[in-house]
Order: sequence, then structure tokens, then C-alpha cells
Amino acid sequence: LSSQDRSKVLAGLTNNKQAASMMGGLKGGGVFLTAAAGVTKLAEAAVNLGKEAIKAYEGVEQLKTQLGVVFGSTIQSDAAFSEIEAYAKKSPFGVENMTQQAVLLKQSGVYASELMDTMKRIGDISSGNNEKMKSMSQVYARVMSSQTVTARDMRQLSTAGVPSYTALADAMGIDRGQIRSKLQAGQVSAVDFKK
Repeated sequence: LSSQDRSKVLAGLTNNKQAASMMGGLKGGGVFLTAAAGVTKLAEAAVNLGKEAIKAYEGVEQLKTQLGVVFGSTIQSDAAFSEIEAYAKKSPFGVENMTQQAVLLKQSGVYASELMDTMKRIGDISSGNNEKMKSMSQVYARVMSSQTVTARDMRQLSTAGVPSYTALADAMGIDRGQIRSKLQAGQVSAVDFKK
């Protein structure tokens, strides 16, 4: 039971104990009423739990469908979902967030063979922060789609706490000032960015 459902059950049992004690003189009847009300509350909680389970299942199926669309193959999307699920269990991101990022990255042109490594790298850089991961995934997807890096992309990464100018300058073997010039001239490619 969820904590909310457990709270409802306990609240129902407490209220029924009070009702039974108010009935005082009905020795067996009070206990019966308390038990009946408790069972009713438990049944309601079980129904709510079942509804939540159905919603969760539908959500997972929708995520799998989205992956199937971007992969174009049920076999590949099922394999990707299994990897995403395994990684999500070990990370703070969760299956839903990870699958949404996978769909975004795959749509932008990230190859299936590179997808999990890319997601893990973004996850590591984001230090387990969901908002940073989303922001970084959006930038990565935009760069992969356009095949160029803009100053806007770099600012968005810097805002997310990524030392993007320094990292890119180091990867390209140039200084930060040159990075700014190259960005303005549109001379920083997705290949440079992936380094």
C-alpha cells in the first residue's frame, strides 16, 4: 500500500475504534463494527492500489511505444528499454525520465549503439540532478540535430553548472577566447562537442 493508502486505513481504524467505544454497551457489536469498517477501508485501499498499478503499467507501455517509434524496431526498443530500466534502478533519474531523454536523443540522431553511453555520460555530468539532465539532453539533442554548437548551447550548459567553455577548449586544444570566436563564426561542430 502507498503511504497515503496506509494513512487512510489507519484513520478509518482509529475512527471506528472511537465509534465502538462510544457504543460502550454493545460489547460484541462494537468490535464487529470496527472490524467491518476496517475491512471496508482495506478493500478501498486495495482498489486504489490496483488503479495505481494499472496507471503505472499504462505509463510503461506508453514509454515502450515511444521508444518503438523512434527505433523503428520492437526488438531494438525492447533491448533499449531493458538497458534504460537497469540503469534507472541504479540512478536517481527513474525509468520515465530516462526513457524521455532516450527518445529525445534518439530523435536527434544519436545512434542506438551510442545511446546508453551518451545518457550515462550526461547523467554523470549532471550529478544526479533531473533538471540538469533534461537541460543537458536538450542541448545535446539540439547540437546533434544541427551539427553545430552555438553560444546559446554553451550558455545553457554553463547555467546548468557544466564548465562547458573550458571542457570544449581542452577537447579542441585551444584556449577559451578562441572558443568564443569559433562559436561566433559557426566553426564548432557536433564532432568537437562530443569529445
